[in-house]
Amino acid sequence: VVRELVQSSDGELGLKFVPEMVPTTGEPLSLRIAGQQGDVSGDFDNLRVGSEKSLAYAAVDDVPLNARVRFRVVPSEGIEAFGICMRGEGEYSEGSELSVRPAEKHVQFAHPHEHGLAEKQPVRLIMKGDTGAIPPVTGMGVPFTIDLIMRDRILDVCIDNRRTFVARRQDLRGKRLFFFAKSGEVVF
Repeated sequence: VVRELVQSSDGELGLKFVPEMVPTTGEPLSLRIAGQQGDVSGDFDNLRVGSEKSLAYAAVDDVPLNARVRFRVVPSEGIEAFGICMRGEGEYSEGSELSVRPAEKHVQFAHPHEHGLAEKQPVRLIMKGDTGAIPPVTGMGVPFTIDLIMRDRILDVCIDNRRTFVARRQDLRGKRLFFFAKSGEVVF
């Protein structure tokens, strides 16, 4: 895994993908909502997902095992959690969930829990599996970008071109991708 060191205007250091090292991809896929729960509207140029208290999601089927997913996130003020769940199945019953909890400055990889969000994971400086969180991430309550690379068992994410996170998926089941929100609204 190769990263580029970046420094923000306030002096904070971070890491981002090295553009020349990102695996090549084919033409963008035409995504279509195959399932949904909660308040979902729009399409993948402007997808809005929201809920008052429960989990809401839009699901896409037949996502390739190896893929790159890039998008901008615009979360509402006070949202509890949002993110994506890769290699999922059913009605949010399986998969690898990348969730952001802005108020807690918490970003983690985990697995859905009882058709809902995963339980909060501890910070892991070295990921030995497919669950854990990175040290606190500021600025998650404002618009930012997520760039995710799924390659065989590897899930590699770059958050806002300043933080990276990698996990190794234990199994390769599931071809469903979920975009989700809980207790608030987010535009993907």
